[in-house]
Amino acid sequence: RERATHASHVWDFFKPDHTVEYPTVDGALSQTCYYRALEDCYLRFCDKLERLNEDDDAFDATSPDYWVFHAPYNKLVQKSYARLFLLDQRRRR
Repeated sequence: RERATHASHVWDFFKPDHTVEYPTVDGALSQTCYYRALEDCYLRFCDKLERLNEDDDAFDATSPDYWVFHAPYNKLVQKSYARLFLLDQRRRR
């Protein structure tokens, strides 16, 4: 089973005061962290699959039947999917 992971120590979403119901969120930083994690995981995953399947066609954003993204709002999903195609173009150079 192939997979790729990403972790970073960033305070974009945290709950400093446990008496308050909602966490503290830095939206811009959180979105940047999400894109960074998406790119890192996707590129690692592509590298793994290409090393394992040397005879097959290269893996790209159109290879899977579907993708599952974190979806706090629709534009993030659309931009994330588009970003995979951008990463594919960069990998092919």
